[in-house]
Amino acid sequence: MSDLLNTCPNLQADCDRLLELLNAKPKLRSFDITPVQTSLRKAVSPTFEIVFAGPFSAGKSMLINALLERELLYSWILAKN
Repeated sequence: MSDLLNTCPNLQADCDRLLELLNAKPKLRSFDITPVQTSLRKAVSPTFEIVFAGPFSAGKSMLINALLERELLYSWILAKN
């Protein structure tokens, strides 16, 4: 994230200005700009979300445990041992 802030030092101000412009346009006031606001907040946030999705017993917990290099989540492999 720090690399992005170094590349775009005015990112927060640019996002704030974009929201101001969206709110200032009368034609856009009738639209729900909540998704845009959410996306812009995430763009300047120091944290991010990762989602693991898949069917039951697909190995999601095992993958997360491997990425974290610890047995944090219960998985079938842990139950066997």
